Amino acid sequence: MIFNNADHDSPPVSTLFPPTTDPGAHTRLYHARHIGAYYGFSRLYLKLEGLNPSGTQKDRVAAQVIAEALTRGDPGVTVGTCGNFGVALARVCQAAQLPCHIFIPRQYTCERVPEMLDCGAAISYVCGTYEEAVIASQEYAQHSGFYDANPSGIGGAAALAAYREIAFEVLDDLGETPASLWVVVGNGTTLAGIHRGFKQRGTLPRLGAVGSLGNTALTASIPNGVYRDLAPDDIRESLLNEALVSWRSLHGDAGVRAIRESRGWCYEATDRELRTAARLLLTMEQIESQPSSAGALLGLQLMAQHGVDPHAAHVVVLTS
Repeated sequence: MIFNNADHDSPPVSTLFPPTTDPGAHTRLYHARHIGAYYGFSRLYLKLEGLNPSGTQKDRVAAQVIAEALTRGDPGVTVGTCGNFGVALARVCQAAQLPCHIFIPRQYTCERVPEMLDCGAAISYVCGTYEEAVIASQEYAQHSGFYDANPSGIGGAAALAAYREIAFEVLDDLGETPASLWVVVGNGTTLAGIHRGFKQRGTLPRLGAVGSLGNTALTASIPNGVYRDLAPDDIRESLLNEALVSWRSLHGDAGVRAIRESRGWCYEATDRELRTAARLLLTMEQIESQPSSAGALLGLQLMAQHGVDPHAAHVVVLTS
């Protein structure tokens, strides 16, 4: 994420958002006045997870995972990933001097592989989908003794615990419960963790999930209220939607429950809409974000159509 507020009548970005040095450090809320006005919400806040060291929210999980692996005495850490989590994990493993083995689906673009290699991670390519890369990583964990950092492994509990912090920080910074909070989803882990965090604090905003149209099992399941996998052969990956593609959302049940319990919404975005959201963010707020992350903004148009209170606080989590 690149943030440049040179055209805004506010202090320099360095004073608003000092670079984070610790994995998973507290990221700040940004009052997005221009996009808020565009959609008709006077108190729209962006949670800028792209200010974490790896440029994504995945640093939160990486820090938790490595702490657990070191405590357990595991010889290393492994994960199946399309990119962002691999970078976050490789960075923290390098700092902890812990071996890291990452499994990547060959058919995905995975532009961040050089960063993983620069951090000393071992890379194995898997012929198949993201889900098959996860299976390969889990099998490797079983015979190597490495910590299984996948959402479906022991790393899943660590991830949910780590993402609770996003909810805690939103409540602490706002001083109130927002009327809504939107986030993009693939596996649904971030959404499930945020939901858990709010409930732990005894409150719950209406939650919104944005996925890729026809490619994210979680958002495809929400209208029916019951999670169902998608047919793997029907999935269509692209450079724009990769981070959201998941024919099996590993925290799909928890994600559907989060939307149901909060009386929330879902939105399934096309690649064109993801690209448009990223351009809108750059043009109006001078924030450069991956289209798959900027897509969380698309939920705002849905809320505007449903007469949601335009003067209440609303939060959009930008994951990268």
